[in-house]
Amino acid sequence: MSRRPLTLALIIGMAAISAPAAINRSIRTKRDASAGPIQQVCLVSLDAQLNRFGMKGMEPMPKETEEWTPKIKDTVIQAALGAGWKMAGDYADLSAVSEDARDSVVKVKQRYDTIAVQLNKKPGKVAKGRYTLSDEVALLPCSASADSLLFVSASGVLKTGAREAFSLIVWGGMTGALANYSLRIAFVDAKSGEVTAFTRIVLMGGGKFGEDPAKVLTKRLIEEFKKTGSGAK
Repeated sequence: MSRRPLTLALIIGMAAISAPAAINRSIRTKRDASAGPIQQVCLVSLDAQLNRFGMKGMEPMPKETEEWTPKIKDTVIQAALGAGWKMAGDYADLSAVSEDARDSVVKVKQRYDTIAVQLNKKPGKVAKGRYTLSDEVALLPCSASADSLLFVSASGVLKTGAREAFSLIVWGGMTGALANYSLRIAFVDAKSGEVTAFTRIVLMGGGKFGEDPAKVLTKRLIEEFKKTGSGAK
């Protein structure tokens, strides 16, 4: 695959040919309207990974992942602002975090990593209050002003030309040949450390042909954030 079409795919990740039905969303939440709407959020962690799926199997794409990560981060932040929230902090890039704050950020991230696998496998337990990072989250500089902490994980699989052609034959249509992307976002109470919501969005091909894919995703996330922030299920 030449670099130019690959770069176009990176711009955001949601390539265009399939119908809106290709967007699947699931959410588990413990939030409710009585808790009050979310007003300020702090982005604590954002991990992204792109892989290429060719005839030889799955291969990581480190350079492309490096380019993609800030684009996903910008999309998440723009969606948060579009939902009417304010950003109380951004610690996604540890190299930009002050030395005084770095230790507490690392500890909270590690704490989240210990429950992330189970959270993704059994999100239904969020509604029962089974996941928590404990009150150590209060050590984060942004916790004093934030309502919620955000933990984001994004992954994408891009198919090579040969694999696309093979998929067309096997699947008998375009769906099997398209790229697919997944976003998992956890909302954590900034004071108690309890995971209050977890949303997972999977896109296969994403939005309508001709639309800016980054705008399509941003619009979708704004809708999700508004629902989550108000306690809607």
